[in-house]
Amino acid sequence: MKLYKCLSALALAAGIAGAGCKKFIDVNNNPNLATATNPTLVFTNALNVYAASLAGGGNVLGNYWGGYWAHSTSFASGTPEKTYSFTNGDFNYWAGILDNINDLQLVINTADAKEQSYLKGPAKVIKALRYQELTDVYGNVPYTDALKGIAVFQPKYDKAQDVYDSLIVLLDQAVADLKANPFPGAFQAGIYSIGSGHEAADWIKFANTVKLRILMRQSLARENYVKTEIQKILTEGSGFIGAGDDVLSQPGYTKTVGKLNPFYAAAGYDQNDAEVGGHQAFRISEYLIDTLKATNDTIRLKYIADVTPASRPATAPAFYQGSVDDYIGVPFGGEGADYLSANSSPVGPGRIIKGVAAAPQVIFTAAESLFLQAEAAQRLGIAGLGDAKTFYEQGIRESFRLLNAPADAANDLIAESASFNTAPDKTNAIVYQKWVALANFNGMEAWAEFRRNDFPAVPLSVNGGRTVNTRPVRLHYPLDEVNTNKTNVDAQGKIDVFTSRLFWDIR
Repeated sequence: MKLYKCLSALALAAGIAGAGCKKFIDVNNNPNLATATNPTLVFTNALNVYAASLAGGGNVLGNYWGGYWAHSTSFASGTPEKTYSFTNGDFNYWAGILDNINDLQLVINTADAKEQSYLKGPAKVIKALRYQELTDVYGNVPYTDALKGIAVFQPKYDKAQDVYDSLIVLLDQAVADLKANPFPGAFQAGIYSIGSGHEAADWIKFANTVKLRILMRQSLARENYVKTEIQKILTEGSGFIGAGDDVLSQPGYTKTVGKLNPFYAAAGYDQNDAEVGGHQAFRISEYLIDTLKATNDTIRLKYIADVTPASRPATAPAFYQGSVDDYIGVPFGGEGADYLSANSSPVGPGRIIKGVAAAPQVIFTAAESLFLQAEAAQRLGIAGLGDAKTFYEQGIRESFRLLNAPADAANDLIAESASFNTAPDKTNAIVYQKWVALANFNGMEAWAEFRRNDFPAVPLSVNGGRTVNTRPVRLHYPLDEVNTNKTNVDAQGKIDVFTSRLFWDIR
């Protein structure tokens, strides 16, 4: 039913809405509901949501199970993580990831019509990252049937390996889109940063590096396929993320409520410099701290971890580093007064400095890219890629740089305890250094890499409530997905979170 306000009294009297009338209101429409959208705004929000996800949710779990964090015993939380006893009601990252992917798909679907085709490539890169994350924790997931809205309420599942293959195709499409649709000047301002540039060429390197991550994850299971696909990247010729080219999100973080850097807000302080719960609860693991001490990597230790609150002088500045003995980790699952917040180390100044609330959020590091290239060169012997030792040493230097640690300390470490030449197992040396470099930056990626490599020797939880002698290799499909898509969940067969390994997890 449409109501009209007519400018003609005669027409109104006659009950006729003629050419002199104008539409007053359509009661079938909700004026508060948007019927059109701007892909740039949707993409910006989707990128910010992804950046924020790297500060919470699955990345907190990954920091625990990847060997970086443990729980302060000042808090009673964390039983499912510490005991490995959890149900499909725990650790539900499914809905959040897919909601983010749906927004990215909206950008892909609408960008051409809105004359913003330059957004398709970046949206496909972030979509691939998010789908990789979803697949790495749940295995088989909807892909071909997904993202179709009301057309498909209960999407069928694709095999995890098929999803991975589809992501390689998606990233190839992203590269083609980026080459065909240069960025306008307006888009280059403030939405993202790769190194110091805002050009399509930077995003192409990012796409190639995401592709390399996806390929190397399955390198133990599908070596020939991986070699072939990496060679295609080299033939394309745009290269990978290099030294100094961290992928960062900076939408305008400020020291204001609701606008803080998300990691700072989750693991540091609020806008008034008061400690948040995460700063008191998240503790650097005993294994990580003791390993760094044992390998004479104490400079990097002092940026990854902070001194215990009990050892910090009352007059100490926000950036303060004590003696090595002031850094004390918590055994994962540890219990008792020895591991209260005051007696153990929180996240260090490489990521959290009180008052520094507006730093960019890290999405993908140059260090990870270089270690991926090092592993590809060393493990697979990819012709034309480059020298494994050179990538390895650059990766260590980039890890120090990202933490704002001294460059000369990186060189000393490379010359001494982290020498590639003297490493008894050069592949494991690369894997270990990448593990250190991911600490506090990407827990989910670290947990996936630990499952793939079964290295380093992260210990099991020591919690007295643990009833299993193995660790989880995946998560349950969440309860809300079981309730709304049960037929397709059941079609995946019986899932055992301790034995139902993903296709790339063959060790």
